[in-house]
Amino acid sequence: MTGTILLILVAVAVIAYFLGRSRAHALCGGDLSQLHSRPSYHGGFMAIFATVPAFLLVLVWTGLAPGIEDNIVSGSFETQMADMSVPERQAFIRDARSIARGVTYGEPTPAKEAAAELFKSLSTRSATMLSALVAALVFGGGWLAHRRLTPLLRTRHTVERFVMITLVA
Repeated sequence: MTGTILLILVAVAVIAYFLGRSRAHALCGGDLSQLHSRPSYHGGFMAIFATVPAFLLVLVWTGLAPGIEDNIVSGSFETQMADMSVPERQAFIRDARSIARGVTYGEPTPAKEAAAELFKSLSTRSATMLSALVAALVFGGGWLAHRRLTPLLRTRHTVERFVMITLVA
């Protein structure tokens, strides 16, 4: 699911770039000397605002979601895991996650199957929430950037600063 979202973000960045460029041409009425920055910088400005916040959200989400899901499942199956050692608990969670993905080794126990169902439910909810938040960030950022574009806006400085920070990072 994350790979699909990232591909969609790339497509949105390309679309936002061309929308920003065409907006710059429309703002100056074809006379590019009225613009502070070239139309390509206006396009880059819009692409950055439309996609970077959503991309950062996807990175944070994919880093935190598995741990949160593990904690929820551990809490839900606390009675079944009460007499297990730490490695056995980790194996239980790992096996349940594998069963949720459709991979089984040996005969799964009913507790692991129930935990796998919970994992499936949590991952579905997580993907739905992530998709909704990404869509909100994309539309909000795109709308904000589109609204901010003016002929005198110094988009070149913003785009070059973003590129410099990205390269340094």
